[in-house]
Amino acid sequence: MTLLLHDIHPRRLKGGGGGLSDLSNQVLYRFHLAYAFRESPGDTLEKLHTIACTDSRRELLFALSELSYNYAGRTGNVHGGVARSREYYLASAVYAYFFLFETSNYAPPGPYDRKLRFACDLYNASLSKLIEMFKDHPKELTGTHRLPVGKITITIDQEHFPPILENMAEILPADMMSVHGLSVRNRLSGLGAAFVAVAKQNKNLPVVRSFPGTLFLRVDSSMQDLASGGVGRVELYSSYQKRALSVEGKHVPLEKDLSAQLAYNLNQSFFWEMAMTPHRTVMTGWSNIPVPTLIMQYPNSLSGMNIHASQTPLLLRRCGGYF
Repeated sequence: MTLLLHDIHPRRLKGGGGGLSDLSNQVLYRFHLAYAFRESPGDTLEKLHTIACTDSRRELLFALSELSYNYAGRTGNVHGGVARSREYYLASAVYAYFFLFETSNYAPPGPYDRKLRFACDLYNASLSKLIEMFKDHPKELTGTHRLPVGKITITIDQEHFPPILENMAEILPADMMSVHGLSVRNRLSGLGAAFVAVAKQNKNLPVVRSFPGTLFLRVDSSMQDLASGGVGRVELYSSYQKRALSVEGKHVPLEKDLSAQLAYNLNQSFFWEMAMTPHRTVMTGWSNIPVPTLIMQYPNSLSGMNIHASQTPLLLRRCGGYF
């Protein structure tokens, strides 16, 4: 089993100076800002934000989201740019949210609008980037955060997620995990950033426990509110329970990835010892654990082991609930 961390989002979302979509370039050329964005992207985004506060054309929100995501990749590659990069990834998610759900000042996007599909990717990818940046200190996602224009105060709602934040060691973005060894990757498309929450090591357990979930950012302010201070909520949902949300009267499915968390757990040596000693007791240093037989077929090399998605419930049950 191999688990690698890297960006697996669509190529069109590669930040750090990558090409912009024609959809955003159209907006830049309309307002004579194409050259300005190349020379001074931060100042240009501020100008475009000001225009979008009074211009009711929704494509400005889309452009702000993509341009912020693009510039976040650039600022993250320079010394001392991590904090600024966070601002722009958060701004990208906020602008994408406005594009998708804001209806008071903007005409809603059509169901077949290409920008709609792209905005969903921008929203998810920006949140995944934020999870990566806050992975060792997930509680710091809450509080007041600067934006390129204004600020936003974020609270956390974990009513639908196991109460482990106090004992969480890290939170890993599933969309940046490349899983090798499972024959099927069980992913469900939707909005939000799928993640794996990893608990702190418990000396009474032979493995580190983890939980799959989805992070959804809900913005409770308008575009015009951001300058003085917007309000938002980070909502955490268990991948085993809630499947969809109601957002501004719309039915919104949640993005889920169950295979990333399964692969994370199977990457721990304890489970390989269980597979190799099906009728014996594994000595863990703290107790003797009777190991049930694992009904699996695997080749000589364990790194090439294939577990079909249909075997997952059996595997979870036979491994004593450590998943």
